[in-house]
Amino acid sequence: MLPSDDVAEYEHHLAAYAEEFAPVGLLETNLVQSIADTDWRLRRIPALESALFAKGRIEFAELFNEQDLAARPHLIDAHTFIAYEKQIRNLQLQEARLARRREKEMAELSRLQADRTARCAAQQHLLATLAPVAHAQKPRIQKQQQENPANGFVFSTPEIEHAMLPRDRYHEPAPLPTAF
Repeated sequence: MLPSDDVAEYEHHLAAYAEEFAPVGLLETNLVQSIADTDWRLRRIPALESALFAKGRIEFAELFNEQDLAARPHLIDAHTFIAYEKQIRNLQLQEARLARRREKEMAELSRLQADRTARCAAQQHLLATLAPVAHAQKPRIQKQQQENPANGFVFSTPEIEHAMLPRDRYHEPAPLPTAF
């Protein structure tokens, strides 16, 4: 942030990005932060360009006093562009770089979120498939455990059903039991 930036507006900007993209995990959160920061910087560029032209209008106002009143603002802007061409082109170059960066990071975020959604769907499908099987096998497993308690009991139907519930922190199902 620059000293002239409005901190409350910046925080609102970040919150809007977080709400829009709902990042999960550190990598997604960092990408959303970077995308928001890049957009914040992109929003500055038109203001900087306007400031250069405003400076030129003040600096070069007296150069065209003999010219027609209607043509004077256009001549001042043209002279400003020529005088500050390097700075204006640098702003345009920076704008293009930032826009490419934002596009690249948006694509990466989209890929990460699609992968996470696919993993979540696959886990939900697997859990939905396992729950009825575990429920059907419960009497047999309980009987085996009563007959031979040394075998132990690895998981229960309630554990599978609990694993099917979304976890608040990640919006993903709990991990599958590792052994049956």
